[in-house]
Amino acid sequence: MAGGVLALDLASKTGWAVGKLPIRPLTMLEACAAKPPQPLSGVARFSGDVGPFLSSFEAWLSKMLNQHRPGGIIFESPILPAETNPATVMKLNSLAGITQMVAFRRGIRWVRSAQPSTVKKHFSGSGKKGKQNVMDACRARGWVYEDDNMADALALWDFAATLFHGEKARAA
Repeated sequence: MAGGVLALDLASKTGWAVGKLPIRPLTMLEACAAKPPQPLSGVARFSGDVGPFLSSFEAWLSKMLNQHRPGGIIFESPILPAETNPATVMKLNSLAGITQMVAFRRGIRWVRSAQPSTVKKHFSGSGKKGKQNVMDACRARGWVYEDDNMADALALWDFAATLFHGEKARAA
């Protein structure tokens, strides 16, 4: 995909990864042996009440899209904690909505969401709760991460390659 893909682990600490997808997706074992290049990645932090929080996220996302010009975006589907407050529910769901809205306005048509457990199973071989499996799988590939949010974004970016190439093969 021209311009690559931006992967987002949406939260108040949003992990992100952006880069061109590999020509073909690697299996977990191939990736650990081959040590593929790590996409550009990091963590963006947002805080405040709902309005300022979402406004700062939209400004950051727009800047990322201007800077990297990805051809696609993938984000983790919002998962709400069992016990949370209405502001958190609004923030998490709105991050996904703003991502889709901004992508639409910019003509980015390849926009996908993915269940965290599906991404974890693809990337680490286990869809169990917890972050350690994903962080271990990043280390096995030789990828460096700041925290679990960045590791999740890297896993999501890797998953995007499988999704994209699978869709491309089905369309052919």
